[in-house]
Amino acid sequence: MENSSQKKWYDNTGLVVVLCILFFPVGLYALWKSSVISKGWKIAGTVIIAFVTIAAINSNNKSSSSNSSETKTAEAETAPTKTEAPPAPANWSYSEDVDKMSSEKILYAECHSSTTVEFEFPYNGGSTFDLILRKKENKTDLMLTVSKGQFISSFGDGAVRIKFDDEKAITVGYSSPTDGNSTTIFIGQTQEVISKLKTAKKVIIEAEFYDAGRKLIEFNTEGFKWDK
Repeated sequence: MENSSQKKWYDNTGLVVVLCILFFPVGLYALWKSSVISKGWKIAGTVIIAFVTIAAINSNNKSSSSNSSETKTAEAETAPTKTEAPPAPANWSYSEDVDKMSSEKILYAECHSSTTVEFEFPYNGGSTFDLILRKKENKTDLMLTVSKGQFISSFGDGAVRIKFDDEKAITVGYSSPTDGNSTTIFIGQTQEVISKLKTAKKVIIEAEFYDAGRKLIEFNTEGFKWDK
């Protein structure tokens, strides 16, 4: 017959301490079940076990968050960089003015030549050109200007040749300003030329100059907009 006074396992203080360290659920049960451990030690032991458990949980959460952050950073670093398409070239500039007599707006579009032309003295040093659209009083004019040099004057009988991209060059008439300005000509067939400018990326104009013959002038015209 068993001895009824045999010591219970949870009354073994050393075993209870070991269980609290290695397997705290059973150790905590044994701690409060024990009749040999004072209530004060039971409370202190419970507090210590709770503190250690909470600290371990917080540590795991921080480690998980850190790993997640590092993973996202690594993904961001290894993700391919998207290359945006370069912006369309700003070959044209647009401006407006006001007619002081009629108070109506005057609209302009201007494209600067991509090449220069070399004339002899006194116009040497490289001449540049501007292709200018002007809308004034419901009339649109297309002008070609030169910084230094003189166009051959024309009152309707002169002509320039214009090539749009790889298309066949067309011949277009031009006229000189009524004030006799020889650095500007007005190109005819305005609407046809405007229509082609809207799709052309490159334009070459062949014009005749005083004491210099015919010269080629190139323009990068991509991006032209004119819905006036």
